Amino acid sequence: MSEDWNYGSGTGCDCSSFWKVSKFTLKSVFSNCQNDPAVIYKVEGSGFPSGTVIAENLSRKTSFVYRVEKSDGTVESLLVAPGSEAALSVTSIARVSAYSIKGLLAGGRFHFDLMQPVET
Repeated sequence: MSEDWNYGSGTGCDCSSFWKVSKFTLKSVFSNCQNDPAVIYKVEGSGFPSGTVIAENLSRKTSFVYRVEKSDGTVESLLVAPGSEAALSVTSIARVSAYSIKGLLAGGRFHFDLMQPVET
């Protein structure tokens, strides 16, 4: 499921900023290790979105780590246990990746709720 829409600032505001709001879900199966994580989402072009990324572990036995890399190169990551989910709210998202613990097969569903400034 994917959903996009734009909205602008309210009346009485001296600015004319617009934001693209995107909500979508991606499902992935991976067995990548820490030194070569699977890329789930990557920003193409200019402008980095901010928002929340929820990772849901669909595996019954394998934990995985998902990482959100920001535009300045810093990384935030969380371990997601089998059958559970974890969320990160981050600004300036450049890339989201994941890897399974010990390189075992893992499955994840990633829910994105993002806002990105749009130049007019």
